[in-house]
Amino acid sequence: MVMFLMTISHNLRNRLVKNRFQHSGQTIHKYFHQVLNAIMKFSDEMITPPSFNDKLSDISSLRLKQVFKDVVGAIDGTLVHACIPSGKQVPYRGRGKGGCFQNVMAICDFDMIFKYVVG
Repeated sequence: MVMFLMTISHNLRNRLVKNRFQHSGQTIHKYFHQVLNAIMKFSDEMITPPSFNDKLSDISSLRLKQVFKDVVGAIDGTLVHACIPSGKQVPYRGRGKGGCFQNVMAICDFDMIFKYVVG
């Protein structure tokens, strides 16, 4: 499990995980896919489609301007750090600090569950 988590969280290649944990590449590959398959089976139970309860009826008495007050300000200027290969970094360079960043727009419902994400 630790090898799987390190691989996906740090975007490590099989060779680096092999050196870190002192196991063969075949062993790393085998157990990575075993954990991946287990997580995929587990996701069928845990990830469910959202219920489509109409939350707008709860706010129908409020004016939309009050409900969506400062929404643009919440995402304005928000940048997410991006790990880009060195040959493709130019379009992702940020102003000032010089790091690589990606603009991300995310839409969530009133239960704070993401409904749409685009980067």
